[in-house]
Amino acid sequence: MRIISFAHRFRNWLFPNDESFPTVDSADYNRPTVLFITSIVFYCIYLLAMQPEWVLGGEMWAEMATNYYPNSTASSIAVKFFSTDAGYIPLPQRILAFIGSSLNLPATSIPYFYTWSAILATGIMVGAFCLRPFRVLVKSDFLRFWAAIAVLMLADFGTRTFINFTYFSAFLVAVVTALALVERSHEVPRWSWFVPIFMLSKPAVLSVLPAMILVAFVGKTRFRLITIVSSILGLAQLIRMAFSHSAGTMHWVSKSDFTLIDKLIASIKYFVGLLGAFFAGRLPVELYQPMWFGLLLLVVCVYILMRRRTHSGALILVGLSILFFSVLLNVFALSNFWSPNMERLVSPPEVTPSLGFRMYRHSMVGYCGVILVVVGMISAVVNQNQGRFYSAIPGVAPTLFLVWFYISGWFSFAGTLNRTPDFPRLNNSQWQNMASVIDSGAAVCVPTEPITWLFRRNCSRLAPIGPSHNLYVDDFNRSHYFQPLPVSGISSSVDLPVQEVSDNRALLALAVFVKPITAQAMDANAQADIVMKDGSTKYLLGSRELPSEGGLLMLSSKVPISINEIREITLSIDRPVELAYLSNDPIVMWMGN
Repeated sequence: MRIISFAHRFRNWLFPNDESFPTVDSADYNRPTVLFITSIVFYCIYLLAMQPEWVLGGEMWAEMATNYYPNSTASSIAVKFFSTDAGYIPLPQRILAFIGSSLNLPATSIPYFYTWSAILATGIMVGAFCLRPFRVLVKSDFLRFWAAIAVLMLADFGTRTFINFTYFSAFLVAVVTALALVERSHEVPRWSWFVPIFMLSKPAVLSVLPAMILVAFVGKTRFRLITIVSSILGLAQLIRMAFSHSAGTMHWVSKSDFTLIDKLIASIKYFVGLLGAFFAGRLPVELYQPMWFGLLLLVVCVYILMRRRTHSGALILVGLSILFFSVLLNVFALSNFWSPNMERLVSPPEVTPSLGFRMYRHSMVGYCGVILVVVGMISAVVNQNQGRFYSAIPGVAPTLFLVWFYISGWFSFAGTLNRTPDFPRLNNSQWQNMASVIDSGAAVCVPTEPITWLFRRNCSRLAPIGPSHNLYVDDFNRSHYFQPLPVSGISSSVDLPVQEVSDNRALLALAVFVKPITAQAMDANAQADIVMKDGSTKYLLGSRELPSEGGLLMLSSKVPISINEIREITLSIDRPVELAYLSNDPIVMWMGN
């Protein structure tokens, strides 16, 4: 009880309950709802403009096809809702996949349903900050609106996909937590009961849980109950991850020789450095030192919290909290990438392409935290600093935020970050072409995005690709090369090496990676002439519109072909193309059963 009493006294001192909230007319009363809807519409239009090939293409990305779709049709409820992905439970995605399965959507519609449900859910989660209850934190409706837009604009392609969109939920949980910290008159909104669901989501979302637990000591009843449920589910997620780690299924967790002290020190340094780096944005690192700049900002934050003592300060506290705990999680779970050597902070990406400070899913929660810090600082200085001349000028707070967002370079960088990726990350999926076979229940292998990912039903890859069995995007970019095929007229052809397997497997399809010699998109028709050891000939056929940067070309047969009975294979394509090679051999995906 003494702890709770002290927490209340500290909250009452840091966030006095004497802030004035002017009466608003009907237009202002409805404005938060209008801005909430506008943020969702903006996000949809933004992705239509930036990634039309993807959001309108109807293809599947990674675990969308290999995990969520097949598990959504399982007979077991436990599998439908609680099966793992990379060792953790992604309940929100499971629920959406279950809805798609319950609607009995055809395979051709599933990618659209997954992609657009993720887009709409993201817009709702982030846009909720525009709603009326959050005026207690930030009086300016437009400042909250532009903060939501800044979060929606800054995320890479992978973070926005169906399998990763719940990273954005950390922003929603954070603002609800900040609201609970200062709200004395009302409970948090009823829709806040969605918060616990996100504890069974991306492990990064657990970064908000420490702030929730601390705020629960002073929050009202509903938030306390939400925190209790969230803590139970968060603990369940951690236990599930511990079992997965012991079973070796959490391949993304790094093993390192760094000590506990090394990692704790690195977490503090990343916290301070990323605070400065996120605030400075895309400014050249030569113009500032992230560590010193972050330390300066931390001092400014403490000054504003202690001297201004406004409700907006709750955003600063919660923002700093999720930044710290997100980097703490990254340093401990991803030590090879977020190491005490500080590669993620001090190595420019152009020097170390796989390292360096960059925006991607593991830095997304930290970015959301810094956005809340910036909004809290601006609101505390402007909107809740009555008596100053600038506090009476309409639009000062959102204008200052937009100026920061532009000068920092985040605004222009968003255009680069959000472009649709090229081959080999995209242009591989054959989902739409093979949707009828998927619906039929027949044995099938369907290439999806990114390169070498497969949806499999009674079918598998017959042989490894590359030294690590699978050929990932980074491996492909690092090791592959394209070589023009011999041309006769306008057609290309090449003899493919016959793949040897230890047992008698049947070939159903093969895929190669090609691109036009002319660097212009074109329609390509391909045929593989397969000469058997008994002298007979069988054929694999395939066609597609080949993008200028290249893509996967799949050839298939309705009749299984015994792979050990094949004597030779000649691939012919009716256009001049280049074929991808690895270690002097054509890169070929052999698929069958």
